[in-house]
Amino acid sequence: MDFIRVYLEKCLTDYGVTASVKVANISKAEPTDMNDGDINITLLHIEEERTVKEPYSIKRNVPGQLDILNSEVKLNLYIIVSSEESTSIDYTSALKRRSYAIVAFQEKNHFIKAEIDAFESTTSFVNGFVFDDTSTTTYKLERLTCDLHTLTLDQSSNIWQAIRGKVVPNVVYKLRLIALRYDRAIRGGKEVLEININASGV
Repeated sequence: MDFIRVYLEKCLTDYGVTASVKVANISKAEPTDMNDGDINITLLHIEEERTVKEPYSIKRNVPGQLDILNSEVKLNLYIIVSSEESTSIDYTSALKRRSYAIVAFQEKNHFIKAEIDAFESTTSFVNGFVFDDTSTTTYKLERLTCDLHTLTLDQSSNIWQAIRGKVVPNVVYKLRLIALRYDRAIRGGKEVLEININASGV
């Protein structure tokens, strides 16, 4: 989500719009820190993408030896991009800022690793994280697709009743596929280098 933040900030700058983008929890009971007309990104839902799931993965450790790992988890993230009114930003301006987000993802909605890494070298975005202090492996975002996700009127109403009770200009996006894997082998094995067939067919 931090990558989405820096991408939207760059697009707003390119469009000549003065506004900040925050990863923020809009379900707060007292959202006074978000009522400034800027754009907020909130995680709405996480789902596993099972259609591309493999039973396990294999990693070559040393020559002749293989590590068998549980397959990586591929996730789809649903996010809400919203903008609120404030004393300095009226409702129409909030709608315009929401529209800027739509235009940004219409302009580009698919990112490959080279493009993501380029943001790391030119912005505050850091591509990678570790699961714990003892781990030396960094898990990086390799690719990302941002699809506009259309809600029905009832779905939108139910969501906003649950998280705020107050509807603000917003749009929902589906981010796919976010892959996570902890590189710890569940068992090991030897690599098959050749197959010999004798006269008996074995």
